[in-house]
Amino acid sequence: MQGIRNLSENTVGAAFELRFYGNESSKPVILLQAREDDSYYFFAGRSVKAVRKVSAFFSNADTCYIHTQDGISRFHARPISDIRSLYLPMPDAQTNSTSTDNSPVTIDSNSGDSVDNKTLLPGSAAHPEKQQLSTSEDLTPPPELKPAQILDHSYTMSQKPLSSDTPLVGQAHGSIIAVAMTNDPAENVTSNSVAIVPDQDFFPLLALPEKILSRIMGHLSHRDVTAIKESCLHLREIAAPVLIARNMASSKVWFKQFAPSQQQIFIQIAKNFSEPQVRAWLMQFTRDKMLVNHLCRQSDREVTDNSEARSPEKIPLFPQLLFYRVSQFMIDSPVLQPNLVADIQCKSYSVETAILSHDACYLVTDCYGADGRAKIHALAAKNSDCQQIHIPHVGRVRQVICSADNRHILSFCTQCTVKITSRSMDNRWAEQLCIVHKKKIRSASFSPDSRHAVTVSGDKNAYISSVDQDGRWALTATIVHEGDVCSANFSPDSCLLVTASEDHTAKIHRRAANGKWLSITTLQHKNKVISAEFSPDSKHIITVWTNQTGKFGQTATIYSVNPDGCWTEKADISHSDRICSATFSPDSCHAVTASLDHTGTVFSFDSDNNWQKNALINHTGRVSSASFSPNSLLIITSSDDHSAKIYGFDTDHRRWTEQMAIMHEDKINSALFSADSRHILTLSSNDTSEPKNNCKALIHSLCTEGQWLPGANIELEGGVCSGQFNHDGTHVVINDFSGDAQILGCGKDGKWSRKTLIRHPYSLKSSEFSTNGSHLVTISSKGKRIKVWRLCGVEAAPTSHSKGKRAAASSLLSPPPSKKARR
Repeated sequence: MQGIRNLSENTVGAAFELRFYGNESSKPVILLQAREDDSYYFFAGRSVKAVRKVSAFFSNADTCYIHTQDGISRFHARPISDIRSLYLPMPDAQTNSTSTDNSPVTIDSNSGDSVDNKTLLPGSAAHPEKQQLSTSEDLTPPPELKPAQILDHSYTMSQKPLSSDTPLVGQAHGSIIAVAMTNDPAENVTSNSVAIVPDQDFFPLLALPEKILSRIMGHLSHRDVTAIKESCLHLREIAAPVLIARNMASSKVWFKQFAPSQQQIFIQIAKNFSEPQVRAWLMQFTRDKMLVNHLCRQSDREVTDNSEARSPEKIPLFPQLLFYRVSQFMIDSPVLQPNLVADIQCKSYSVETAILSHDACYLVTDCYGADGRAKIHALAAKNSDCQQIHIPHVGRVRQVICSADNRHILSFCTQCTVKITSRSMDNRWAEQLCIVHKKKIRSASFSPDSRHAVTVSGDKNAYISSVDQDGRWALTATIVHEGDVCSANFSPDSCLLVTASEDHTAKIHRRAANGKWLSITTLQHKNKVISAEFSPDSKHIITVWTNQTGKFGQTATIYSVNPDGCWTEKADISHSDRICSATFSPDSCHAVTASLDHTGTVFSFDSDNNWQKNALINHTGRVSSASFSPNSLLIITSSDDHSAKIYGFDTDHRRWTEQMAIMHEDKINSALFSADSRHILTLSSNDTSEPKNNCKALIHSLCTEGQWLPGANIELEGGVCSGQFNHDGTHVVINDFSGDAQILGCGKDGKWSRKTLIRHPYSLKSSEFSTNGSHLVTISSKGKRIKVWRLCGVEAAPTSHSKGKRAAASSLLSPPPSKKARR
């Protein structure tokens, strides 16, 4: 476009008459926009021959900024409706009447072009004081302007040129808005013709009804709608709902990849979050207040008061959209900034467990030492000081458990007592019930609906407690066995309870409509029953009991409920050594066991309602764990033979086959699936008394072709101690014995990079994400210290201005993306 002949009436997309801002009496200059590359050309005389390329930026429809030799000059812009007039010879009378200065005005000293009086522009002349513009082409707009605002505030692009006749497209303030198009003789040819609004303050697209604008937005690509929302202030309110609607469809697909239990956690959190809490959580990761307002507005439709919990029946889609948006914000953030919320020093005791509430308002800890109390720490919002609420016990507190809704706490000590402490609607904690057993407490748990609790001890009894509508807890049932009770577990629907006892039985109880727990059946075994658990659909039970033959042999037995409500034995899974784990898949169609006899066994539920052996997983060392992926299609085992094996389920042939073996240099301590089933984290075993520096963590990711590829190899100076995925599997925290905890994130390109590194002057026992991934809790037993960190995201800077400083995220694990990928 450097040649003068290329700027003709057919190649100019738009023309503007400019006058210096605040001086309407000044003589106008002309600004042309080339149709092919959207470049701007300026000439200050009366000839279109003397043009030069400049940088121009529009802040709105009638204000333009141009770089001149004195800096940035501000102009009042008026669109020229008939571009052809710039190329037509003007009558002498009109010329003389509109211009008093017929002398040539040189624009480019190098080009030698001067004014050609054969082509005149009516009413145009160079400004006598400022006739030259800056020759620099590497110019940037003023800080408050964006290049995309040129399109959004001055004109719109159409795919096909219209006729030179001026069409009527709308009205504003009772006057018809006229649109003048460039005259292009070519027909049926796609071009970048420009619609211009002459002498109007309103752009015709903005004058259209909101529904029509929404439909137009619906036909644009996601990228285009996002660009409009970020650059055009007038169209943000239209673009934002379109993006939210598209995000809603994406969030449904995203939500389905999680196991039902994880989905219920998301729903529970969203149910109990007030609108201010939702807003504060979102603002940790984004500065987009409009999107936050839209999400909170949707939340407000289901809430009558900011402190009132919303009904899950009224919000079937809100948890999906909320967690989906937070997940995208965290992925897009190049770094995560940890802000210290609480620093708790445990001088008289050491801490083994610290549980953070969903809303990060409370931290519950147990203690080992002379203190003899469980503690509830009310976290302050803006400083690290905490108010402590004590739950006194006679002996050392062994464990604390929080209910799913975070409103109740179970704590038990070495002196056979269990206490239930609850939070009232006015956020006051008070002891509700004290349960006394005759012997040592073996386990205690809440039901999934947080309405019941069960405690088990060696006194042959299991006690069930329930809460009424007024929030008062009371004992409602006692399950008596002839031997010590080893375990008690509620079904996922909270309607059933199964207990396992050394009297060779497992008993099933059902909650009646009147609140009483009634005995349904007793499952007889040949020896001591160690554990009993329900399947996710509450239709099956797997028990683990000791074999009669063999000192260490154990068997897992699967029971299923018939249509008539009777429970029958379906299959036995025998091992020659102790069973370390026995679990159902999330879809309740498979079961897997892990044993010290070097094997893992998989059983599947067939179409005839029977359980059949499907696969045998062999290792050369003891198998310490075996677990299913959230989508029920994968199994991961960890073994002392330094390997973790991945098995996949072939849905066509309904068989489990080995896909890959992950090898470590030492015994594998744990193998975990991410919540989205896309990643696996394996950790080498490390001894707390003598830490090994060669212990590491490996992350493997599932590619689109169905293969598992190495994603990250994390080796820390102090040796890896523990690791955990966050709530959606996009981030992982790894800590070592030297006191470092680092968070890694998986980008949209599938590559893992370090988001932050938190250093401590003492060794760490564990680092855990909160249930919604907004906070991190680090625990040091030796240092007797607990720290709570709020994780805040940093939005990535625009790529068009990223030639200087780049984001602080360090890609430890993979090479940086190519320049083409970054663009």
